[in-house]
Amino acid sequence: MKDDLTSRSITSVKWNMVSNVVNIVITFVQSVILARLLPIETFGVVAGAASIIGITGGLSNFGLGSAFTYRSKETQDIEHTAEVHFTLQLVLNLVWTLLMVAGGFLFIKETSDGFRMAYIVLTLSKTALNFTNTAHFLLARKVEHKRLAIVTILDVLLSLVVSVGLAFLNLPLWSLLSGDIVRAFVNVLFLYMWRPVWKPRFKWTVSTVKYFLIFGSKQVLARFLSDALDKVDDLWTKTYLGSTPLGFYSKAYNFAQYPGSILASPVQNVAVGTYAEIAQDRKRLSEAFFQTNALLIRTGFFFVGVLFLIAPEFIRFLIGERWLPMLLTFRLMLPFTLFDPMKKTMANLFIAVGKPEIIVKIRVIQLAVMVVGMYLLGNLWGIEGIALAVDIMMVVGIMLILVRAKKYVDYSLRKFFLTPFLAMMGGLGLGFLFDQLVSPLLPNVLSALIEIFIFSLVFLAIYYILDPEDLKKYYRMLKKQIFKLG
Repeated sequence: MKDDLTSRSITSVKWNMVSNVVNIVITFVQSVILARLLPIETFGVVAGAASIIGITGGLSNFGLGSAFTYRSKETQDIEHTAEVHFTLQLVLNLVWTLLMVAGGFLFIKETSDGFRMAYIVLTLSKTALNFTNTAHFLLARKVEHKRLAIVTILDVLLSLVVSVGLAFLNLPLWSLLSGDIVRAFVNVLFLYMWRPVWKPRFKWTVSTVKYFLIFGSKQVLARFLSDALDKVDDLWTKTYLGSTPLGFYSKAYNFAQYPGSILASPVQNVAVGTYAEIAQDRKRLSEAFFQTNALLIRTGFFFVGVLFLIAPEFIRFLIGERWLPMLLTFRLMLPFTLFDPMKKTMANLFIAVGKPEIIVKIRVIQLAVMVVGMYLLGNLWGIEGIALAVDIMMVVGIMLILVRAKKYVDYSLRKFFLTPFLAMMGGLGLGFLFDQLVSPLLPNVLSALIEIFIFSLVFLAIYYILDPEDLKKYYRMLKKQIFKLG
């Protein structure tokens, strides 16, 4: 049984890695193509509607996924658990859908930009996708991720084809909405219809339903706060600034998050299990806390520096001159999108030591800081002010986590931040000098490549001067992984 679990775990990790890479590459290509083809306003319309779904969507699941995964006497029989979960999910899903659709027709006026249509379509797509949650959680609990990985790959490939096709047919709104429709269709088809992983059945056992609701109630607030932190800035921008500013803002966030997503997911997945296993050993927990977060901090500073430097060339070459108004917003979003994964990984510490309520308190403070920041800075400087408010929220979150983490782990702020920060500033200084004196004379691609080379060289040189042992350690880790692949 142990060997079988090990084999399934290794297979799952491999398939997750493949699907993660395919997902990032395909969605990036899709984003570039659609940014060139579609009106900027349409991105704002869909992002605004999606923000409402994103903030409230967690309520339709009510933390049932965590309750399904957790082993207890009520969930020992996995078939029984799946049947009760599906039934309860159906009830919650229908209530959420009815409230959302009714709210849409009552409070959202029909406009020429199609905002209400986008809202209704996204709501119904989320509803359909929610019905596949039971199959998702069933496979995840069995540590059988191959089917889920294949579904993800098929989803992004089909979404690319459909969305680009609709864009060429001059259907911009449906081009952007098609991704959610395709995702729901692919999940239903390949989880419940083609060689189904589980056949939906209904069961209502009071003790199991009570367990799901009690367990889920402990998770739903944390999930709601997390979703609000991710989406309330989009909703505020749509409400107070309009669709076109939100189009620029959402696309700046969209492109800024790609580098961080490459490393963030694998590190977060490792951190959760690692922290939990050694939670009672302060020395080992401190070492693990430093190693996982130091890696994210160092790569974060590097990617922030590179993208901050080449942002004008990046925008002009990839998505076109008309997107240049988002340049400053894109640069301001980089700290958030690249360091937010670090904040989430650090927060896993409190789950490992059995104090998840600390995360809830920190998120409440973050949400309050962001809302105040958006009203003050957003009204002054538009989408740039909102990006600043989000950055401030992120810094407050990291500082609060580090303060509370002192009770459970030992760390040094200097070792965490000083060397990569100085290396980034040195690289930016020389890079900007080149950008001002030479870049205007060169093609965009050549200029960007030279700036990346200059920044990387200076970053590594300063890092080597200040902390050669740390750099050598990461070099040995990278070399080891390359030999493994070979």
